[in-house]
Parts: sequence; C-alpha cells; structure tokens
Amino acid sequence: MGVFFGLFLRLVLATGVFFMKTVKVLFLDDTFMVPLSVLERAGIKIEMTDEHSLGIDDSYAAITPISAQRIAQEAQRHDLIIIGNNLRAGIEKAAAIPTERLGRVIVVWNDYRKGDERPYAALGISQFGSRRDTIVLITEALREIS
Repeated sequence: MGVFFGLFLRLVLATGVFFMKTVKVLFLDDTFMVPLSVLERAGIKIEMTDEHSLGIDDSYAAITPISAQRIAQEAQRHDLIIIGNNLRAGIEKAAAIPTERLGRVIVVWNDYRKGDERPYAALGISQFGSRRDTIVLITEALREIS
C-alpha cells in the first residue's frame, strides 16, 4: 500500500488536481496496469476505450487498414492515447494516429530503455516509458496538454 500512496502523492503534486477531472484514454495495449482507484483518489477519472472495441483482438498482430482507420478516428475523440510497443506491433498503431494528435501519445514497454523509442520518435511521438510508470506518464502528459 505504501507504493500506491507514494504514487498517489506524486500524482497529486505533479498535476495539482484536487477535483475530479475526466480523461478519455484510447488504450492500444493488451493490459492496463494502472490501478484506476489511485488515479481517482488524485481526482482523475479515466474513461477508456480499448483496442478490442475497435476490432483489434491481438495486440501483437499487424493491424488491418480498417483498424488503422478506426484508430485514427478514435484518436480524435480522446485526450490521451496509450500504445504498447508489443514486440514493435505498436509502431503500426502509432503510424495511424493523425499528426495533430501525436503530442497526446504515450508509448509503453515492459522495460523501457533509452533508444527503444527511435521508430516512434521518427513519427513525431515524444512521450515514452515503462508500463510500471504509466501513472506518472499520464500525469506528465495531462500537465503538458492542459
């Protein structure tokens, strides 16, 4: 519980949020590892659309042109887009995001290492990290787009 309290405190200090803010997240990964209760205690309510609702059933498979079109459309309707690298399958998903929304994209890995981001950075994405740091990545992204 101490770890989650520490994350909660960092979240509140990073965002300065003490009231409930609803954030729409397009989640293009296989597993959302963030305890939503931690975000809610910091005043952030997540409304999530996952890739399964877009017809993407395998996070590691290549996406179809129809899935790419759905990703592009949904990206326009969401505050943040979280993409899992998933053995580089996330690169195609990232390429489907409209250019004007790339500043709202966070790419995550199980264990992010500097240099992993190169193909995503070439597309114009600048927010990267490990899945275990998703709470911090979300709060930093919210600060940047607010």
